[in-house]
Amino acid sequence: MKQDVIVRSVMKLALITVVGFTVACSSSGSSDDDNSVDTSISGNVVAAPVDGASVIVKDATGINTLAGPVDTTRDGGYSIDPGSASSGTYIIESSGGTYTDEASGVTTTAGVLKAYVDGSSLAAGSQVHLTPASTIIHDLVMTHGVELSKALLDFESTFGFVGNSDVAPTDATNPATDATNEELLAGLGVAAFSQLTKNLSLDPDQQFDLLRALAKDLAKDGLDGVGVDGPVEIITGEFLPSDIHNLFSQAFVDFHAGANDNTGLDNDAIGAIVPFAKVALTNNYKIEYMADAMPMMGKTDFTLRISNIGGGDATGLSVAMTPMMHMPEDRNHSTPMLGCTENVDTAGDYDCTLYYLMPSASRGYWELKIDVAQDESATFYPQVMMDMGARVVLKDLNDNNAATMEHNYFLFKENLADAKDEFTVFLAYMKTMMMIPAVGTELDAMPVLVQFSTMDNPDPTELPDANIDWTNAEGSSEDGFWIAPITGYAGKIHARLFINGIQKTTDGKAPGAAVDPDGNYIVNEYATFMMMPMSMPSGM
Repeated sequence: MKQDVIVRSVMKLALITVVGFTVACSSSGSSDDDNSVDTSISGNVVAAPVDGASVIVKDATGINTLAGPVDTTRDGGYSIDPGSASSGTYIIESSGGTYTDEASGVTTTAGVLKAYVDGSSLAAGSQVHLTPASTIIHDLVMTHGVELSKALLDFESTFGFVGNSDVAPTDATNPATDATNEELLAGLGVAAFSQLTKNLSLDPDQQFDLLRALAKDLAKDGLDGVGVDGPVEIITGEFLPSDIHNLFSQAFVDFHAGANDNTGLDNDAIGAIVPFAKVALTNNYKIEYMADAMPMMGKTDFTLRISNIGGGDATGLSVAMTPMMHMPEDRNHSTPMLGCTENVDTAGDYDCTLYYLMPSASRGYWELKIDVAQDESATFYPQVMMDMGARVVLKDLNDNNAATMEHNYFLFKENLADAKDEFTVFLAYMKTMMMIPAVGTELDAMPVLVQFSTMDNPDPTELPDANIDWTNAEGSSEDGFWIAPITGYAGKIHARLFINGIQKTTDGKAPGAAVDPDGNYIVNEYATFMMMPMSMPSGM
């Protein structure tokens, strides 16, 4: 089943402020002779659903047992009454029971899962669910002294999804038929930890050791394999690698793309969730993604800092990148790029430029593969932000296929040059979904003409060609950059394109104009860049 997941559902989760897989303190109906309040709470124990786990409630110290034990049902459900503790802080803890590990399919004995509960945030009808996320947050607070609010934020910013939710994670391998989008996403998040355990070549039951190690690592400035007292040990002799954050991103994608994911969630559902980790390891190299800003739709510059695993800067490499957008229904495409060149001033730095066709979030997710040597590559998952003014699109005639974007011409805004009197675009052509070359003065032996104008049609009831002056841009033979002087700049720059004398249009239809109900012409002959005020020439 394909789930219609939109970013609003993720943002809704991010705004929930009820603590730690929130807990109900609902009042039962009372009779004339019974004024008691039902303080029982319920929820699920999920590392996949855990059958037969023993659940107890402990006080705020995590030492004294206040209620339980009770056993979970086959679907991991439980109900327990914390009594007077329901208005304060307490710990819910499960141990034992069995579940079917999502990544390996192996029946596994569960370890300990916990949730830190702030009773002051209770709301009628809410629940508490014990999961890998709640366990990491519990350990950040109880073991490593992190404030709860910071623990929640650190978890979300690191792992990509909200760790504080009243949504019961469904079994990602066998989801309930009536599971909501939120429950499916929560189940996918749970399964990612199972996949990470498998990818690290750990046994399924060692996932619970891994959760403790992740919390210890996260407590000290993010996931990098190092805690306050040095490298973080998972089990005896096995340590978290320094690119553990990137490995979690890979595990999330691996499970989602694998045969065990039966959530039906498509790539657009996880575009805002896959974490953007910035350190990756190959057999011989450490690769760091370095940038002053988040990747943006349109032109994005960044540096890859590459060092040898044994120490020292890695120089003289031929670094290649392969960007790929994974969209719904297996519609994948690349994006234009200039590639990576070695920085002549800083050893081990490789400066890269590409032009993102679209943002992540509700569109899908970007994969950026970096090849540094034969059979050695690393993969990043950039979270690409929206920039409405980054590019415009013109199309071949009779080609308005928005689904594939093939045969589209993309003009990417470079900047208004420092002199404030020139405008530059990078022009690329989607020959296929995987081949988007730069367009110079010729395309397949056909001459190319790019024109710019800053003039608006002074009389919209007249055809614009007679009222707009066009300036020919100068291009080089191969690099795709087109430059023209800018005069009369007022915040908008129009661009039009001719290939072999044939004009490209915004809708793939023959050049022309339609008339709106007010008698004004709507033209398809040029696209318009809306320039941000920060790019305006001084004095305007």
